[in-house]
Amino acid sequence: MSGEPARSYRRIIPAPYRYAAAMEGVKRDEVAASLRYGGGMARRNRYLIATMPDGYVKTIGPTSQPFTHYWRIVADLGGGRTEVFWGHAKSRKAAMANDAAMAEAVRQRGWVGYRFEVVELVEADAPPETIKKSSTGRGGGRPRA
Repeated sequence: MSGEPARSYRRIIPAPYRYAAAMEGVKRDEVAASLRYGGGMARRNRYLIATMPDGYVKTIGPTSQPFTHYWRIVADLGGGRTEVFWGHAKSRKAAMANDAAMAEAVRQRGWVGYRFEVVELVEADAPPETIKKSSTGRGGGRPRA
């Protein structure tokens, strides 16, 4: 023997899964592996949609992550230039934590100012309808002759 204790599948596989697997003829190793690597009930994939106050719509997904809020920072770099940072969070409190660090970011990066926005995400089973672009090519330039 190699000195390792024998594995007991009773400790690895919970009873309901062990009995169901025995009824269906599934091997114990397959059930144990599926439970060990995230098996069991999978979360339903859905699309998360955020509509910002200025009308911008951001679609996230398909995802099964429990995100509830979308945040966006529009940094004013001066001279009419802006830079946008965005993300999603699992709670409003976690999203608002980004605003707390902005005073330091304004000072470090030399921004003239910034706008911080947080909106709640809305769940949907399908992605929203997208507006088709008028150009048929990828670059949007003139078609080749």
